[in-house]
Amino acid sequence: MWTERERYIECVDEIKDYLESIDNFHDYRIGHLHYADREATITVEEYIPNSRISKTTGLIWDFEFKNVEVFKIDSDCVLQDWITEINLENNEFVFGCTNGYIVIKAEQVKLGLPTRKS
Repeated sequence: MWTERERYIECVDEIKDYLESIDNFHDYRIGHLHYADREATITVEEYIPNSRISKTTGLIWDFEFKNVEVFKIDSDCVLQDWITEINLENNEFVFGCTNGYIVIKAEQVKLGLPTRKS
């Protein structure tokens, strides 16, 4: 599933401010994770409770990382990882999850913001 993009944020300070404005994606979930050739993509999905399983995903954000310098993942989970928070620490994006974490440091970062439904 995908949602149209309203805009992209490419300034790390603006991404940090955006994360804080939406409670660091607390209780959202990791959708898709891809890493290859020093590039990574992580999607973050809004969860809509009390809906049919096929319709539990709302809006979707995407982080794109280019020229990745650090990529660490530790996950003890068979099911989807729920996000406790996403923070920026020492120029590394730390995706804190209920059952582990993902840490990424890259030269270029872009966050795609979904178009809000009316």
